[in-house]
Amino acid sequence: MGADNRDIERAQPEENGEYPESDAEPRVLRRVPRRLVRVHFQGPLPPPSVLRQYDEVAPNAAERILQMAERQAELRNDLERGDARRATLGLISGVIVVLAALALFAYAFYLGQPLAGVAGLGFVSVVSAFVYGTRRR
Repeated sequence: MGADNRDIERAQPEENGEYPESDAEPRVLRRVPRRLVRVHFQGPLPPPSVLRQYDEVAPNAAERILQMAERQAELRNDLERGDARRATLGLISGVIVVLAALALFAYAFYLGQPLAGVAGLGFVSVVSAFVYGTRRR
C-alpha cells in the first residue's frame, strides 16, 4: 500500500532555493500520527481536565464556568420550589372546594332534594379523579 498524501512530509528547498536532488517520487520522510478524540460527559460541568484546558485558552474560564453552573442550579431549585408550592396550593384549594360542595349537596339532600345529593356524588368523584391524577405526576 502506498503512503497517504497527508502522511508525507515533502522535502524543503535548500538555502539557495533549489530542491535537493531526489527521485521523481516523493519520499516518506516521517509519518505523522493522527488521532481523533471524542469526549462526552454528562452533567452541568465538564471534567477537571477539560476545565484546565478552558483555562489555557481563556484565563479564568474555569471559574466562570463554575459560577455559571452554580447560578443555573440555584435557578432550577427556585423553579422547583415554586412548582411544589403551586401544586400544594392547588391540592389544598381542591380539597376546600370538594368539602364545600359536599356540604352544599348534603344540605340540599337534607332539605328533600335527592337529585342534588346524587349530583354531589358525581361532582366529588370527578374532582377526586383530578386530585389523584395530580398526585401521580
